[in-house]
Amino acid sequence: GSSTLCGDACVNTINDTLHCGACDNACVDGQVCAAGQCGLECVGGSTDCSGSCVNLNNDVSNCGACGNACVDGQVCAAGQCGLECVGGSTDCSGSCVNLNNDVSNCGACGNACTNGQVCAAGQCGLSCVGGSTNCSGSCVNLDNDGDNCGACGNACTNGQVCAAGQCGLECVGGSTDCSGSCVNLNNDSDNCGACGNACVDGQICVEGQCGLSCVGGSTNCGGLCVNTDSSVDHCGGCNQACQYGLICSEGNCGVPEGMEIRFVDQGWHSDDAPHSANNEIIGVGLLEGDQYRGFIVVNSNNFPRRSAVFSASLRLYLDWFLTNGTSETVQVWSIDNTDVSTLRANGTSADIFADLGSGTLLGSATINDNGESRPNVFINIELNDDALDAIFNANGLMALGITVSTVDGNQNQLVRFDENMDRNRLQFNGGP
Repeated sequence: GSSTLCGDACVNTINDTLHCGACDNACVDGQVCAAGQCGLECVGGSTDCSGSCVNLNNDVSNCGACGNACVDGQVCAAGQCGLECVGGSTDCSGSCVNLNNDVSNCGACGNACTNGQVCAAGQCGLSCVGGSTNCSGSCVNLDNDGDNCGACGNACTNGQVCAAGQCGLECVGGSTDCSGSCVNLNNDSDNCGACGNACVDGQICVEGQCGLSCVGGSTNCGGLCVNTDSSVDHCGGCNQACQYGLICSEGNCGVPEGMEIRFVDQGWHSDDAPHSANNEIIGVGLLEGDQYRGFIVVNSNNFPRRSAVFSASLRLYLDWFLTNGTSETVQVWSIDNTDVSTLRANGTSADIFADLGSGTLLGSATINDNGESRPNVFINIELNDDALDAIFNANGLMALGITVSTVDGNQNQLVRFDENMDRNRLQFNGGP
């Protein structure tokens, strides 16, 4: 197996507190031994059993629970003592392990990777491949690993399976339950065509059959045959994952048409009336002698990549329109001199009011008078290249000012957008 002779005893240096990582390297009282390192807690979904961090799913001395030892001749598989390993795992000294990612038995029983290495596709190396994640030295698929479901160490309870990174009672999306992991029998090299039917080294699984190469234009990425034209995990090539929210089209990550970003805040400032941080109405124009200018705040950390965006616009819900002319032109501006926290605070400031309409013009839209005081329609304000540059150079929260182009000092004119931020959006349009 994967034990090491220390003195006259064979020990597992991966989790032995007296020989942690090497013979006679004892952990201090209160520490545990996990993945050959002394520490304060177990990692990677392992469990502290009297100071040793063990995998209850395959530890023959602690099978399903600490101290639950299997009898001689039995193995521990999926937390149950039995006569044989299941789900494509291999019997290594009574423990059923996955030779593809077990750091103590990488590719073969007893073939332990050195400290700092991981086990990926049955080979010791410095990094995981094929979109897998390093969980304490084992390269696992967080989408279907029952011990690391959605995140390292997030183990599903007995009877549950891991599907799409979530623990649940049944597999979804056409996947199959193989010992607690939801796998695609069409392309899983450990369960090719059926649970436990593992392809030999060098082979891959295509349409439920083990073979030497991928077919139909698919690409071998860590033992999985994927379409690099459309796979968000392997877009254009193996391990080239698209940013969250993007799509993969023709091998390029891109923005789906109409990707929307919610506002963090919105409101108005006046040249005379006090601003309230609780008032989320975007009002622009002139009313009863007071001028109003609006603003919106967005979080640039939620934006897609600049190269994936063709255009952007503000989509605002118009709920009040008052004019003595035939139309009003709404304009969007950069805010150059006022920080976001000051903009959102209570109070009255002529400097803030001026800053909402004195920067760089980023876009505009004309609203025609249709004879209704509450038109209840969406207005799209297309943003220009200067706006895209400002948006994608922002760091964290950023704000934009909103005004009407001309204010008549003697006549009431008001364009007002809905205070419900669920209706208003910054919208990106793009593709690969």
